[in-house]
Amino acid sequence: MRETIDINTCRAAAERGHVQAQVLMGWACEHGHGVPRDLSLAASWYRRAAEQGDALAQGKLGLFYAEGRGVPKDKTRAIEWYQRAADQGLLAAQLALGIMYTQGRGVPRDHGQAATWLQQAAERGDPDAQYMLGLLYAEGRGVTRDYSLAAYWWQTAGIRYLRTGQPDKARCCALAITLLAPYLPDPSFGNDLFAQITFHP
Repeated sequence: MRETIDINTCRAAAERGHVQAQVLMGWACEHGHGVPRDLSLAASWYRRAAEQGDALAQGKLGLFYAEGRGVPKDKTRAIEWYQRAADQGLLAAQLALGIMYTQGRGVPRDHGQAATWLQQAAERGDPDAQYMLGLLYAEGRGVTRDYSLAAYWWQTAGIRYLRTGQPDKARCCALAITLLAPYLPDPSFGNDLFAQITFHP
């Protein structure tokens, strides 16, 4: 009963235009928490909050359009909402934009834009962004080719992957550094990552 009362209270606040309540209603409908799971209704609540400038709701709406969840799949609209969220500093949206610009999904492929958004997400600690940024530096796409920076971002990503329980991804980073070894000024670079992988269960 308490859950029902909380949901009803939240819905009433959302109907009055309370942004955080609208986001919570979107989340509740998305996950079926206290209400039947309804992705279309979730998208509607997220949209109401997004239009009021909430970054999390904008990012969610971008994801819904990117994947066709509760709305028709539309990569262009996904980009628009991701852009709004990323401009406000939402890390997930920055990563999403980096990926979409890298792959040319919803926008013309633009490795310069991809590097810009991946750099922002990488500096904030996202290992997927760090790994992808390393690839751009290794291949000289959107940035000046720099093997040392590529290795740096791969090592940073690898350590982060280990700390978040993703050892297989960490091993991919270690392998990538190994392939760059002939081009690195410091042949011992990457030893920290290799050591941590060796002792990781």
